[in-house]
Amino acid sequence: MGTTGQRIESREDQKVVGRNERYLPLQEATRIVEECSRQGIAVIGMDFVHIQAGKVQPRIPINSADWSAFLKEPRWQEVVAQCNAASLRALEREEREDPEQLCSLVFFREEEWTTGNWSHGKPGIST
Repeated sequence: MGTTGQRIESREDQKVVGRNERYLPLQEATRIVEECSRQGIAVIGMDFVHIQAGKVQPRIPINSADWSAFLKEPRWQEVVAQCNAASLRALEREEREDPEQLCSLVFFREEEWTTGNWSHGKPGIST
């Protein structure tokens, strides 16, 4: 079952490891970022890993992305467009380099952005 036209929900085929972290195959992560764009949710960060023997192994060299600098855009639509375009480019690059790795996404909603509380701590909700 795809995510198009539906609220983003937990999927059975996601790999769940540790404390509520969901590590997704790159193609699934791409579909979720595209759906986030349609729903007005920004993906402000990603971590790329391998899972070996049930343990999370950061991709070597350690590979993560932080798009929180885009939170300073003056309009929420620009935040979503910039963050999600950068996320899609990163996922495309990573798919070419290492299609077996998994990815965790960090989401950020407009309500969090409008309060401004994100500047005083760790923003977003991790998958």
